Amino acid sequence: MEAYYEAETSASTFGENVATVATYKLNLREPIVNMIEVELPTSARAQYREMERELFTMIAGNEVEAMSAAAKSQKCLQMANGAVYLEDGKTWVECHTEKLDALEELAAETGDDPLLVAYQFKSDLARLRKRFPDALVLAETDGMAAAMRGEGKIWLGHPQSMGHGVDGLQHHCNTIVFFAQDWNLEQHDQVLERVGPMRQLQAGKDRPVFVHYIVARNTIDELVMARRASKRSVQDLLLQYLKGRT
Repeated sequence: MEAYYEAETSASTFGENVATVATYKLNLREPIVNMIEVELPTSARAQYREMERELFTMIAGNEVEAMSAAAKSQKCLQMANGAVYLEDGKTWVECHTEKLDALEELAAETGDDPLLVAYQFKSDLARLRKRFPDALVLAETDGMAAAMRGEGKIWLGHPQSMGHGVDGLQHHCNTIVFFAQDWNLEQHDQVLERVGPMRQLQAGKDRPVFVHYIVARNTIDELVMARRASKRSVQDLLLQYLKGRT
């Protein structure tokens, strides 16, 4: 539970840490962060623990094996999301639907407001599209165009493809959902930049930004959250230094 406590503590201060030099100068409103915790079902928990200990498990009659510690990390991230890839690297098998259920509940609670949902693996995208058949995929030209017009409820985007050049989403969206967790802080922040406080100000919107993290309890998700926060702390020291010099 120590890793979870660190992640929860880090997440609770995330809104304070997300500021950039520009937000210091303009005193922008900070994001409102919400941790959505899900509990793995008994069978999925047993499979996850076996992967952690043995680098091997069986899911629906399929062998799932990790050949190294790095591969185990990826397998555990996939299993936390709900589906894991088999040996060929293309075929995947579903372990649970807890994160999908949590996202569906959040979507119902937030009315017609669009949700910018960040995923990591192709298996995530496939499962999200199956659960939400009307979702817009931002990597597709038609999907991005529709989002720019403010259409749709669920907008699916991969952090790696949401860097510079993706602009205009902030006019219709102020809510981000991280369906999956990943070690890459830069890509994580790229998602935040798409509809974050600075973007809202540029669009003339006086409204808060909501950031939801769907996290599987007692899994590598919590470690990733804590690790990203520790990386950010170094950046924050520099930003604080720059703030003092302005």
